[in-house]
Formats: sequence, structure tokens, C-alpha cells
Amino acid sequence: MPLMYPLKHVFRNWKLFTALLIGIALAATFFVALDAKANLGIVLK
Repeated sequence: MPLMYPLKHVFRNWKLFTALLIGIALAATFFVALDAKANLGIVLK
């Protein structure tokens, strides 16, 4: 099955995969917070 190779690869490197997911989540949260702060600054003026 062609799908089994990527799944095995991801499970073999699950620590790297988890670190990548956490990094993406933190970056997304950071940019959303910056955007919200910028929007609040515009609204409050």
C-alpha cells in the first residue's frame, strides 16, 4: 500500500513530527495575537 510508507515514517519520527506541530501552533498563536493587538489598537484610536 502506498499510504503505509509515509505513516511508518511519521511514526518512526514522532518526536520530530510533534515538535514541528507544536512550533506551527505556537507561531500561529503568536501571529494571531499580534494581529488582534494591531486590530485593537486601530479600533481604540
